[in-house]
Amino acid sequence: MITGTKKRIENALVIMIGISEYNDNKVWPNLSSVKEDDIKNFEQLFKQELNYTFVYNSSPKMTKQDVQEFMDGVIIDHGLRKNTKKYDGLILIICGHGNQKDQGDALITSDGKNFPIDEFRNSFNCSQMQSFEDFPKIFIIDICRNKSDSEPQKPATRGKKGLHKDDGFFIIWSTTKGNETVDLSLFSETMNNIITSTYKSGYTLIQMLRDIRKELSNKNDYYCVENQDTTNYDIVFQQRKSV
Repeated sequence: MITGTKKRIENALVIMIGISEYNDNKVWPNLSSVKEDDIKNFEQLFKQELNYTFVYNSSPKMTKQDVQEFMDGVIIDHGLRKNTKKYDGLILIICGHGNQKDQGDALITSDGKNFPIDEFRNSFNCSQMQSFEDFPKIFIIDICRNKSDSEPQKPATRGKKGLHKDDGFFIIWSTTKGNETVDLSLFSETMNNIITSTYKSGYTLIQMLRDIRKELSNKNDYYCVENQDTTNYDIVFQQRKSV
């Protein structure tokens, strides 16, 4: 529900992909905190506290094909093409190893392959998922990041009708480009604590992020929270009423 310049989210679908086990541990060490802490922290926040629909991968291992099939299944099972369950927000959480080469930000799957973050984003843009065009798509991404931007999309030429496909996204990164994160649960823990303690007071998401950024900077040098915002309103979380 949009009130003035604020968008209240009360019936969000939360999708989490957390990959904690990898085939080649010499290259990609297992991430115990994803399995043991991150899933628990985000589930506690979004499912138990805010009462949103929360789905995540049951296996700590996911190949690139597994990730694609998981996302396809969520889209079908939750009727997202027509938004039959009347969601008013999407929250996608991605935790695992990330690509640090100059190929664009990507999640590393258990088989060592890249799953570009842009592919997740494109699945929910206004062109691919028209049923979601009027509400926020929040991405929370906790991976190591590459050093350069992926290739930008070419602008529409004059004489053709242009389409803004990327409106409505609010992307939260646990760190800035070219930097690593560590196998700790501080990011998910801090998000859980700050949002839980402030949403009832009407804090907007951007206000929460300032507090999250400040608390993380006081605790650990590896986190430098960054956000990218293509919304034109402030986002406010509201606990869903039990039916």
